[in-house]
Amino acid sequence: METVGINQQRISQITNNTNFSEIGNLLSQDRDMDYIARHYHMDFALIWALRLKGKTDQEKFKELGWGLRTCAAIRGFT
Repeated sequence: METVGINQQRISQITNNTNFSEIGNLLSQDRDMDYIARHYHMDFALIWALRLKGKTDQEKFKELGWGLRTCAAIRGFT
């Protein structure tokens, strides 16, 4: 499967050689996601996907700084 120009074997090769526990360490050192993507030689979206893996939707929204709004709030009935 080669949807975005990189095959699954290459993705496995990249991710298997990465110590993802270090992502948290780098974040605690005030490194941003751009730095972490460059550090691991990975696409920015892939680093975010790995960081958000296993989190609930609410946790993902919080990590992304998006905040959740109810339908009432969206329609202006707050």
